[in-house]
Amino acid sequence: MHIRRLKIENFRAIGSLELPFDDKMGHIRPITVLAGPNGCGKTSVLFAIVQALRGSLRARIPDVPNPSDDDLHRAEPSGRRPVTATVDLELNYEDEELAAIKQVFNETQVFREKIGKGPLYPPDLPGGRLKLHWQYPPPIRRDGTRELATHLGSDPDHGFVWLNGPSAAWRGWKSRLLQSVTDMYPVGMLSVFPQDRDRRWGIDIDDTDEQTDVDRTVGPVDPRNGHPEAPTVAEALRRLGEWAHGQGLPEGDDRRNWESQLQAQFKRICAPKKYKGYWLDHARYGETPLLEDQGKEYPFRSAASGELVILHYLTKFTFPRPVHNSLILIDEPELHLHPRWIGQLYRALPLMGDNNQFILVTHSAELRQLAARDNALIDLGDLGREGTHAG
Repeated sequence: MHIRRLKIENFRAIGSLELPFDDKMGHIRPITVLAGPNGCGKTSVLFAIVQALRGSLRARIPDVPNPSDDDLHRAEPSGRRPVTATVDLELNYEDEELAAIKQVFNETQVFREKIGKGPLYPPDLPGGRLKLHWQYPPPIRRDGTRELATHLGSDPDHGFVWLNGPSAAWRGWKSRLLQSVTDMYPVGMLSVFPQDRDRRWGIDIDDTDEQTDVDRTVGPVDPRNGHPEAPTVAEALRRLGEWAHGQGLPEGDDRRNWESQLQAQFKRICAPKKYKGYWLDHARYGETPLLEDQGKEYPFRSAASGELVILHYLTKFTFPRPVHNSLILIDEPELHLHPRWIGQLYRALPLMGDNNQFILVTHSAELRQLAARDNALIDLGDLGREGTHAG
C-alpha cells in the first residue's frame, strides 16, 4: 500500500496542496522527504494521510487526535473558515499484496460469520490503483444525519474494503485461522513516528474491534479503554530476545532471527555502538536490553536519546511482525540524532523490510541535501525563512 498522489484542501496549515510521490517514469519513490520551515504544513501532510486512512485500516495512532473544527484551515488574510477540509489519495497496490489480502479475507471468513459479519468482497483494482476521498465535516446522509468522521468515498466503489486487509490479517493470526504468521507479512499497513517519540516509546500495533484469547502485546491492559497497552521498546526487545532463544517457537520459525536482524541494523546506523540483545541475568545490570560502545557495556536505561530513537525505529519495524509493503510516516527524524546518524538512518530505511514507502518531513538542512541528491526531495518552503504557509 503506497501513495502515488495526494491532494489536500483547507486542512490545518494547508490551504491547497497537491503532491506527487512517483518519479518521471511513474515509479513510486521509496523515500520522499518534504522539507520546509516551521508553519509550512509538513506535519499537516502527515496528519491528513492519517485522518483519511486510519478508520478503514483500524490503525491505532493516538499521537494524531481525532478530527475537529480546529483542523479547518483559516484562509489568509480574512481568517474566514472554509466549509470543508478534504483529502484525496491515490493508492497503489502491487499484485503480491492484493493476492495476500484476498487470501486473508478467504481464511478469516468463518471467523466473521461467527461474530455476525458478512464476508468481504473487494472490487478489482485496475492497475492496482485505488482513489479515496475523505472530508471533514463528514458528508450528510440521505436521512439528514452525518457520516462518521472516518467515512471514505472510493473509486472503484467500495474500494476502501481493501484497507481492511491489515486488521483482518491481525485478527486471523490471533484467532489461529491463518496457517502461518508469514501469511500476513505481504499485507501493508500504516505506521507513524511522531515528533514526541521520547514521550511514549510504545510499539503501536494493528487495532481491531474483536478480542481473542491470543496475546496481542507483552504489556498490561489499559484500564481507560480495556485494550492492551502498547508494549514499550524494552518489552518488545525482551520478546525478541526470548524468540532468539527459541522460547515458545518451533524449529525453523523465522522469528528466531529477528533479534539478530535488529542487531545488524543497529550496527549499520550506530557503529561502533552495538545492541547486544536482551539479558535476563547480566552480572552487573541484571535484566535489561544491553548495549556496547567500544567494549564498554551499558544498560538500556543508560542509553543516549539518539540510541533510544534508533531502537524505537528498529523495534517498530520488527515487532510484532515485520513491516513490508507499508506506508511509513516519520515526523522530523532528525530529532535527538547527530547529523551523521541522520544520514545513516536515511540510507538504512530502504533496507528495513521489503518494498516500504517512507514519507519524511523535516527542517534539517542535512536531510534536505541528502534527499535532493537522490531526487527524493519536495520543497515546501525556504528553510531560511520561518512562518511561510503552503497553499
